[in-house]
Amino acid sequence: MASDFVVSAFLAAGLFLVLPSYFGSITLEVQTMLFGGMAMLAALVSDGQLGSAALVARMRGGLERAAVASQERRRCSPVNRSEA
Repeated sequence: MASDFVVSAFLAAGLFLVLPSYFGSITLEVQTMLFGGMAMLAALVSDGQLGSAALVARMRGGLERAAVASQERRRCSPVNRSEA
């Protein structure tokens, strides 16, 4: 269990050093805010207050609703109709 915390800490430190270089156009204040939000989310997940299974189920439900809406738009689209 303790080794998981060590791996997580090194992974987070590495991401903290590497990821900002990909977001050069984002200001330091925004990067700090995003980092804080991610840290709070990670704390909630690791504490068990935000279950990863519930989060995955919620995301899957949102993707399924988006897929159904996309199918409906595609079905009603004049571009997709074939002329017989």
